[in-house]
Amino acid sequence: RNCNTIHEMSLDVGQEENLKIVGKGGKRLVWKPLEFDGAVKALKMFQYRPDREDDFGPVSIELQRRDAIIHELTASSPYTVNMFGYCSTSAVYDFGDGGHMQENILRDGPIPRDDLLRIAHRVASSVADVHNFDDSGRATVVHSDIHGQQWMKVKGEYQLTDFNLAKFLKRSKKKIKKLKRKIKKKIIIYLIRLET
Repeated sequence: RNCNTIHEMSLDVGQEENLKIVGKGGKRLVWKPLEFDGAVKALKMFQYRPDREDDFGPVSIELQRRDAIIHELTASSPYTVNMFGYCSTSAVYDFGDGGHMQENILRDGPIPRDDLLRIAHRVASSVADVHNFDDSGRATVVHSDIHGQQWMKVKGEYQLTDFNLAKFLKRSKKKIKKLKRKIKKKIIIYLIRLET
């Protein structure tokens, strides 16, 4: 979807139940609006601050574009949050109705071992899906902002989100072969040193 998704959302500030700030990141606010079809979605928008007018410039637009691209490329993953549209520095996502992982762990205290194992599996699977969405067997993207607030609980399961600081890794096959040779050489030198 495109900017129309954002413009079709109910942003009637006069009706408290339709619009609430439910979270805040480094530069963006997270709003809980009702989408035009009645489904609850999260709307992330840059917070306007007169001292940071450059937040709405080309760099911020590029960061949001990266976020949108990675959400699109990982849309089939059950371990990443769905994005439903973006426009400039704003985007619409699944609403994390269960909060974020860091908040939940700090609030709930000790977690049973089985639950920890299930959470660890979801965390590892989400990172793997983001790193290897192109099935090349090598990392394609680095998230660059991994911490407990990046996993939102959506419909009872943690999902990774917030890819605006991610970096795409670009390597040619020639560079990969050269890197493999270099690594093999270092391993051989290391093994020889162990034997002596």
